[in-house]
Amino acid sequence: MDDQKWEEACPLWESVLQLDPNNVQALEGAGLANANMAEMPKYREEKHSLYEKASQMFGRLTKCDANNPKEWCNSGLTLNKVANIEADETRRRELLQQASNAYDKATHLDPNYAPAWGNWGSVLNDLAPLEENSQQFFLKAIEKHQEAVKRDPNFAVAYDNWGNSLIGLSKHQEGDEKRKRLQEAIEMCKKANDLDPKFPFPYIRWGIAYCELANLEVDEVKKRPYVIAANKKFEEATDLNPQFIEAWSNWGAALTGLALTYPQNSAERGPLEREAKEKFQRAEELGR
Repeated sequence: MDDQKWEEACPLWESVLQLDPNNVQALEGAGLANANMAEMPKYREEKHSLYEKASQMFGRLTKCDANNPKEWCNSGLTLNKVANIEADETRRRELLQQASNAYDKATHLDPNYAPAWGNWGSVLNDLAPLEENSQQFFLKAIEKHQEAVKRDPNFAVAYDNWGNSLIGLSKHQEGDEKRKRLQEAIEMCKKANDLDPKFPFPYIRWGIAYCELANLEVDEVKKRPYVIAANKKFEEATDLNPQFIEAWSNWGAALTGLALTYPQNSAERGPLEREAKEKFQRAEELGR
């Protein structure tokens, strides 16, 4: 459904709910409409409130249709979306824990429901940096991604999030163990890319993993191939989605890293620094 149709559908579903507050179809329709509108650029200022409304709709839906794993999964997804734009860390943790509980419920209702396993792993990735034992959360996230791809071997998003978990886990490791986790992350990104070449997120993880591998090298010249490879991945991400702020900002950071592998007064350094500035500016423009 295109943006205009979601906008048209939202008040219709909400009018149905005024007459029948527990109408399952209307609750799902209103929840999906609000969630989709939250992603539209024209509603940027209302994004938080739209996701809040979507989350409330799916929360009500899990009471009316409590044995439907899809609705528990939708509830978890919107809770996660609200959490990701929540400024207060305590509230963010609460929302992510609620999302995790929703996915737990979904997988108990249908152990073969791959999206619930995959989304559960994604929520644990988001929870990990907020917890003291973050390493354990990344390990639990990896377990959920494994369950997801066991049920759906073509689940590109799960492989992508698995790669993200491995990058997070690598931050708690050093030396050869860290290098091994990052190489495993790249393998997950490759699998995701093979399954869905048009999906931009794996290119981001892929590029970040290359940057982290570069940081393991002491010699600047040895860093260079990794950073060049990272730049290529961030460029590919922006080719697929020119509005992808994270890709532009990471590309700027990678170009800065590449510039630093050259001597201060070299012919290469200045142009790379200027190009990096352009990428950061593009990310800033998109974020306005």
